[in-house]
Amino acid sequence: MVPSHGHGMFSSKELGIMYEGEFLENKYHGKGTYTYENGAKFTGNFIANQPNGIRTYVSVSLEGDSIQIKFENGKLDMNKEEFFKKFKKEI
Repeated sequence: MVPSHGHGMFSSKELGIMYEGEFLENKYHGKGTYTYENGAKFTGNFIANQPNGIRTYVSVSLEGDSIQIKFENGKLDMNKEEFFKKFKKEI
């Protein structure tokens, strides 16, 4: 069950995700961490379930290295090729 307001946690085995952070009106809203089943994490701000602003991505497959990436209105501010190219430069 998704908390309606304040700090809380939501997880779904079916989706393979867990979110821990702030909620507003049953949506991820504010600072939080979104963790995937494989252990990879995104930490940053959410607005109405969408990532927004600068976020940190931590990879599990690449020994826990992390990069800073930017989202605007839920969309990554670069394409997938740019994301992986940047990730390789950062590690």
